[in-house]
Amino acid sequence: MDGLTALGILLVAVLASVYVSIEQADKESGIEIIEQQQQNQLPETYSTQNFSIQWWREVYQSELEYSQRYYIPSLSLGAGFRHIIVPYVAGFVKGFNFQDGVWEWSLKLPEQITAGIHIHQNLGLVGGEDGLLMAFDNLSGKEKWRAQLNSSVISLSSGKDVFYAYVRRGHIYAIDRNGKIIWNYIGKEPTSNLYGASEVKEHGNKVYAGSGNGLLIALDKNQGKLLWQRNIGQPRSFSDLDSLVDIDTNILTDENTIYTGTYGGKLYAINPLTQLNIWQNKTSLSYSLHKDTIRDFSEEHAHFEAIIALTNDSSLRAYKAKSGELIWENNDAKFRGISELVKYQDYWLGIDKYGTILTFNRQNGKLTNHYKSEAGIAINPVVREKYFYWLDRKGQLFSMFLQDKNKPDFVSQPTQ
Repeated sequence: MDGLTALGILLVAVLASVYVSIEQADKESGIEIIEQQQQNQLPETYSTQNFSIQWWREVYQSELEYSQRYYIPSLSLGAGFRHIIVPYVAGFVKGFNFQDGVWEWSLKLPEQITAGIHIHQNLGLVGGEDGLLMAFDNLSGKEKWRAQLNSSVISLSSGKDVFYAYVRRGHIYAIDRNGKIIWNYIGKEPTSNLYGASEVKEHGNKVYAGSGNGLLIALDKNQGKLLWQRNIGQPRSFSDLDSLVDIDTNILTDENTIYTGTYGGKLYAINPLTQLNIWQNKTSLSYSLHKDTIRDFSEEHAHFEAIIALTNDSSLRAYKAKSGELIWENNDAKFRGISELVKYQDYWLGIDKYGTILTFNRQNGKLTNHYKSEAGIAINPVVREKYFYWLDRKGQLFSMFLQDKNKPDFVSQPTQ
């Protein structure tokens, strides 16, 4: 085996690991080198004085050092009834009072955590690297049940009284609220993939999922039987990294359309009856999709239904849901590694890998404000009522107050 072949095999092995992160992928693909030359400097004209930190807590003890230095897209803070719930990679889940940050309960898993926190009604879900799925009461933190799946859990979602878990081997599980496995769809195990798979999406009597092999899958919701599948993952080139075909973004649905994106940089709107494209766009590594409504200023009281796409190079784009026409695009934070976006009133909020909180106007995509915190984002943030919560890579949990949109607030006017 020559040196080049050995290097290629090693790269694929590394990319197949469950802990491969966006920042690691950037470094492998050379984006880190580009970033040193092209990283966008945020505008200096925006005010950073109106950000209001309510409290912060150092949530990791010395013996529980946060073992992951990079942002993990499969992990999120959870917003429970009374707590902000933090997953520890090392296998702990802790509940902090959302008002003052006081630690009130903890839960221990016998393995490292790879997915969660997913909140549905009174239950929280978390998944582990050896296939353990645990449900807990999100008020008391008490364990409710466990289910054993066949490999590392990489995404969690829920429908009407049903939980869905996607695991590393390509299987999809449906689990009822008491922890009983309803069905298990056995998909093809990916040979190599970057993040793994998208969250399972329930719509009507069907369930949709995207695989690490580039397949968009439709299943019967009640029995898990395969209804159809379509290969939409297209490699960008023949290199090890660019040949990956994961469907990593979340799936959105309405009555007549499925929206999803691929690692290869395509955003699709697909007819679920014919499985044909309604439209498609190149989006530069689709990562995260959201639905929104945007005002059409050319006609009074008119609005567009829009698909908001956050790409892996941190561009933010809005497309008309029906036609795929680009409405606006923002590249102010390009190459800065933005987390999953959260919505608050008229704004999208995210945090980049340098620890900068960014706010974008939902109607035109403009960057309205930014604030530099101490360290980069570790897992996905969350909004609860008028508070924004995030966990940084130093193990610090922050609470920031978000004022009402009708009053002067932290996402308000740029300074002149």
